[in-house]
Amino acid sequence: MKKFFFIIFFLCSIAGYAQHQSSGLKISLLTCAPGEELYSTFGHTAIRVYDSANRTDQVYNYGLFNFEEPNFYLKFTRGSLDYILGVQSYDEFLYEYQFFKRTVWEQDINLTAQQQQNIVRFLENNLLPENRAYRYDFIYDNCATRARDVILRQFPGYVVEKPYMEAGTTARDLFHYYLDNGRKQAWSKLGIDVLLGSGTDTAMNKFTGMFLPEFLMNAFENTTYNGKPIVSARHVLVEGENIRQSNYYVPFMAVALFSSALLVLYHFKRRQVFLINMLDSFLLFTTGLLGILILFMWFATEHESCKDNYNLLWALPANVVAAFIVSKKSRALGIYFLAALAINLCLLAGWFLLPQEMNFALIPFVLLMSYRYFILYKKINRLHLNRNSIC
Repeated sequence: MKKFFFIIFFLCSIAGYAQHQSSGLKISLLTCAPGEELYSTFGHTAIRVYDSANRTDQVYNYGLFNFEEPNFYLKFTRGSLDYILGVQSYDEFLYEYQFFKRTVWEQDINLTAQQQQNIVRFLENNLLPENRAYRYDFIYDNCATRARDVILRQFPGYVVEKPYMEAGTTARDLFHYYLDNGRKQAWSKLGIDVLLGSGTDTAMNKFTGMFLPEFLMNAFENTTYNGKPIVSARHVLVEGENIRQSNYYVPFMAVALFSSALLVLYHFKRRQVFLINMLDSFLLFTTGLLGILILFMWFATEHESCKDNYNLLWALPANVVAAFIVSKKSRALGIYFLAALAINLCLLAGWFLLPQEMNFALIPFVLLMSYRYFILYKKINRLHLNRNSIC
């Protein structure tokens, strides 16, 4: 009888061990290095599910969208475009990164058989037409955060043992990490800094900092569950080329050169009233139009990161109106130019003290605008002083 119970106990132990250790599945996190184009600057994340029993090898990808979506570009701009979960074979997925020579890392996730089944069931349910779409947000809900949540849901109480980024790091800092070193991305950095508001300058925590693929990969390397690492192995699937190339100073030099050239032109053509008025109208209209775009991104879109944007202190929307009446000498217009001058000077004085990091390449242009506001106010004020003295 004892021998019988021993055999039963042994068989149950073997079955439990097999259930815990193996189900014919291997689930891993795929992290793809940045590419040269803006859409690929921050890399990509996907989940690989290898099933040896059924001889399938699939990649679940949360970074897909439909170009044929009605009003695609309007929805993309307004932040109302839905991204979708798609699935493709592992070989098809890897081919693109091999072709463009982008590094791909794979991290094997240390999962029990039950946890593996949980993830597969979740992904398959998420793949259904009624579940596959989600409202994309480039910080809070993207391909990396989706993969993060799918996996970490199996590790309640996980602990990030070591920091994978410096304390106080913001989303803008993480964007700059790639934009400062990416080929041809210096101007993209300037544009992104103009459109993103102060919300991106809030310090990230260990969870929210995982919104970019390589930082998610590094975070998983330092994460444990019940004292054990959640990553059992990491290896390189594709050895790509290093595309890092620092050129962050180019916009500053270009804007400084442009502003200096305009100052020289203003000086030598100051007696040509029509030309000067045209230049002033151009500057006012351009800054005003940019200010309207910032307001649109703030209030008319779903991009949370575009709210509370301090760039409105130099990109004044009312400049669009001032551009068409710059030649008029009304007292109200003079007061407006004086107020614009005061705002610009305060902005320059507190440039590095604002709760939003302002792109330093804009400083020469803001100095130029301050100079023109002063000249325009001075002209109108002098004209009214002369009229009062005649009276």
